Amino acid sequence: MNAHSGKFVAALALLALASCAVIPVHDAVLEDSRTYVYAVRSDPTVVAYASVEIDQAVATLRRADDVAARGGSLSEVHDLAALARDRATLAQQTARMKAADVAAQAERQRLEVAARTRDAEAAQRAARCRTAAACFDTPLPPGARIEIRPGTSPALWRRGPWSIFRRSRNPKRWAR
Repeated sequence: MNAHSGKFVAALALLALASCAVIPVHDAVLEDSRTYVYAVRSDPTVVAYASVEIDQAVATLRRADDVAARGGSLSEVHDLAALARDRATLAQQTARMKAADVAAQAERQRLEVAARTRDAEAAQRAARCRTAAACFDTPLPPGARIEIRPGTSPALWRRGPWSIFRRSRNPKRWAR
């Protein structure tokens, strides 16, 4: 009987060692999720534009760590780790979208300022051209006057003096 009890104790010790080997010390899925979440968390764009989302991912990762530390089921740990990874991905995408919105808004403002500047310059040119022929390339004879037709737009003024001014084909009849 002693021989059998010795084998029984040896088998029991072997079974105990085998059961310890089955419980993973470090879970690869949890480690991968931890690495990914902290990599996303280190991105300054994510911190600036999606801080709430990345905080949720970190909280979910901590819950997964707690479940693993308490000896919870492996499937629950993996589910929480996957959820943390998904939340980190969501935080990254949210940060990208918000950053793109900010960039688009800045571009829109830049274009509006450029358009206002262009309009102001055109108005200044138009004001100078209302009384002087200096804005056209074709010089007028000495003593000639230019009359601008009412209601003409500055776009027509750039076409040249023949498009918007009343002139006679005979230079002697030009108003002085």
